[in-house]
Amino acid sequence: MATQSKPPVLVLDNDETLGSWGDLSLLYSIYTTVLLRKPSPSHFAEIVRVTRCVRPHLRNLFQEALEMKKKGKLSSIVLLTAASNASGWVTFCSQVLASWFGEPIFDLVISSKDLVEWNMANGHFHAHHLHKDLYLVLTRLDFPLTTPTIVIDDRVEWLINHTKALSVSPYKVAVNLIELCRHYVEGWSREMEETHAAALGDTWTTFLTNPRAFTDAGRDRDLEIQLKTLRLLVA
Repeated sequence: MATQSKPPVLVLDNDETLGSWGDLSLLYSIYTTVLLRKPSPSHFAEIVRVTRCVRPHLRNLFQEALEMKKKGKLSSIVLLTAASNASGWVTFCSQVLASWFGEPIFDLVISSKDLVEWNMANGHFHAHHLHKDLYLVLTRLDFPLTTPTIVIDDRVEWLINHTKALSVSPYKVAVNLIELCRHYVEGWSREMEETHAAALGDTWTTFLTNPRAFTDAGRDRDLEIQLKTLRLLVA
């Protein structure tokens, strides 16, 4: 393992931190299990643009974080998520974000399988929640365990061995997936819609009956606020 002192690592949670991905992960499953093909990241990036799934101010966060890295104020940018990558969703989502932003962002992507294996080996296993041990990130990067880590997450209570945690509220928006499929999914049919209507319409139906359970995207400033904190931390 490297021993030379390094600038901080910026570690970003994904779902409900960088965006609201529940509906789009379901759409990804429709592609892979019903249409039997994997969508392109650029196609999903276009879908991201017509929804509010990406959290406000994310583009500014990515842009400034990459600039901080170029200037040596950050050593790496990592995506650390408790979501499963068994279907390839986590990898695909990181590619969608790169396509949406215009260039790759993450030096490393870690998902639930990595966390489970690390936690079991290091005595952090919990039956209902995944601890996010930042020593896993530093080990994968081959950085000293003394390297500072700055984490932006909506569930900071499950972080361990981190330097600084920047908390955001859970970001959750609803997408009218049935309408989206009609306009953006090539090969979509009435039969498919009838078969999968209940699952596809679940979040949207909940939103129509209880909109307060979702984020008002037009007023969300959490990433803007934590970007200001990040600037101070690496100044």
